[in-house]
Amino acid sequence: MSSFAIYEPKRCRIKEHRKLNGYTIYRKSIGPAIRLLVWTVGIAFAVASELGSVPPGGFQSPEADPRFAPEAGVKPLNNLVFELVNQESPGTEPHTFRNPRDGWIYIRVLPTGDNAPTSILLDDTTVALKKFGGHLEAMRYVSAGAHTVALNDQHEPAKRLEVRAIGELVYATYGDNPHIAETGVYTWEYLREHCLDHYNSIIGTTTRTEDGKSAQEAEIREWTAEGKRWFVREDVPYDVSTVDEAYDRWSNSLGMQHPLMSGIWADEFGVGEKYGKQTAEMYPIWIGAIKKLRADPAFSNRIFYAYGPSRLLPAERFEQMYPFIQTIVECGYRLGPEWYLPESQSRPGRVIVETGDLLAEFSPAWEMASRESFERASKGAATERLVVVSLLSEPGWETGDLFPNYDFNVFLDCEMQFISTDSAFFGVRGLHGYVSGYCAEEQTRLFAKLVRHYAIEGNTHRFLADPYVLRHIQNADLANGTDGWTLSPAIDTLGQESIAVKTVPGFGTLQAKYHGPEGAGDVALWTRRCGDKPNVISQQIQNLTPGRLYSLRFITGDFQGLGNGASNRRQHAVSATIQNADRMMEKCFQAIVQCGYWQPYGEFNSSNPYWINYHQYVFRAHAINAELRLSDWPSDNPPGADIGQELIWNFIQVQPYFE
Repeated sequence: MSSFAIYEPKRCRIKEHRKLNGYTIYRKSIGPAIRLLVWTVGIAFAVASELGSVPPGGFQSPEADPRFAPEAGVKPLNNLVFELVNQESPGTEPHTFRNPRDGWIYIRVLPTGDNAPTSILLDDTTVALKKFGGHLEAMRYVSAGAHTVALNDQHEPAKRLEVRAIGELVYATYGDNPHIAETGVYTWEYLREHCLDHYNSIIGTTTRTEDGKSAQEAEIREWTAEGKRWFVREDVPYDVSTVDEAYDRWSNSLGMQHPLMSGIWADEFGVGEKYGKQTAEMYPIWIGAIKKLRADPAFSNRIFYAYGPSRLLPAERFEQMYPFIQTIVECGYRLGPEWYLPESQSRPGRVIVETGDLLAEFSPAWEMASRESFERASKGAATERLVVVSLLSEPGWETGDLFPNYDFNVFLDCEMQFISTDSAFFGVRGLHGYVSGYCAEEQTRLFAKLVRHYAIEGNTHRFLADPYVLRHIQNADLANGTDGWTLSPAIDTLGQESIAVKTVPGFGTLQAKYHGPEGAGDVALWTRRCGDKPNVISQQIQNLTPGRLYSLRFITGDFQGLGNGASNRRQHAVSATIQNADRMMEKCFQAIVQCGYWQPYGEFNSSNPYWINYHQYVFRAHAINAELRLSDWPSDNPPGADIGQELIWNFIQVQPYFE
């Protein structure tokens, strides 16, 4: 996950660097002037006036790629979905369509009655249809060029038949649960119920049984029987010195050897130094191995995917990757640019008031320059990109949910809308959410629905109706001290304060805010537990919709342990109550989370972790307002222990919960 000059976030300049797990890691800081420069010096092209608006002239290839032109029988619904057939009362005669490239098609049949078709004929192959909602559907990977599709005459006539070219829609990683166990267990049954109807590809684990088979054999057989594809992730080898060694490493992977799998995702390519090796020295070896894979008839039906940078700029820095990019394109393989955007916030010169203000944050000119950087490396590379979107939604390892006054679910929705509508992403190969081990159950379900909304249904409007700027809690990040909060201290005598707002350096860093601005998350409420009565803060939650689910989330940490460089794994004796609401106990938890692995601070690191408590309280609102009360006692009864314990609290967030 951590990168070595593979990611160049839009609003940054290099500030400092350090070593981590063999990589050189760069920390970036926000630079509004640089953003303004990017916004104004981009190449000339039509910029959307609003987030999600259809580009002037409609969706079309910036390179005038004839495969996606109307003359080729293709009607773009957005950047990701291309209508090939839309036939009312299709009858039983064959309908011809032309797939613009080797890739996935989506077939949808709208039946007229209960005697619905159970299959269709795709060329000479019978394809089973699966019921979803009020229609029947199937996905199949087919070659570029002409094909036919027909309904059989054994059922009632269908109302409509639709065929669309869609992308590779990747779930990753089956077998990996979120690192905060309380936020979900992603069993096959759970994913089947909530997620997998919206995907056509899965990345699984490389775990093998004693006889050398995949530990996920049953799931692989079930999935591929539906015509869908299965992959595994493999490391990019640095401990090789010849083409044959690299080839042997990749060719012996489960993804290349298993008869039902379709290839591998190699993690990850970039520029710079790693494990004491310079990438410039390694690329000839990797390129030779990739060419050897393509030339081997045993792997003619396998695809090699390369995780890597989201842009190849500045050009002089990334020129060493050009032959590699050219090899990927020439071999018919795929690029997986890691498009990991940190959550956006207001700052001087750019204030976010409305959700549409995120358009400037996403920077169309920046993204078009990124697209052109791939085309500069190799003609056609821009449409061999399969965009990897960050789903980092949990604190502790790495999280993109940076600020409590913004809705990360809406941010994900807007990212997907931008990918689907901005010209820089026209014709990309598909979508991949990264990754289950960092993603909570709520966002796992949400992202699957976003994939269907944008990448199957071809929509351009937003999926969620909620605003990006949250308006339920005032001063949720405590940046304005105690404004908006009512404090009831346990001790209120001179020199014996027991509750205050403090700046706690390192507290935000240890929460692992991915590319968060310096100091984000360092302001916190401090409490010292007393035996006579609790410290309490309260506030009126506002702008709720009665009957709707919401989540309260907050983080607590050990103030003394952070200062001493030694932290104990323990549950904090605190409580949260919300009046005028029903608590959904099955969705509530208080998790003990290890911090310091990816983002160390001071004496805390992977071998000396700092422990936080991550609290989630899901409730159904009864009224427009509800009283929130946070206490450093676990109940109204005296705590009995830990008198004098000093806790720090922040990221106090209330937002709509995705059901």
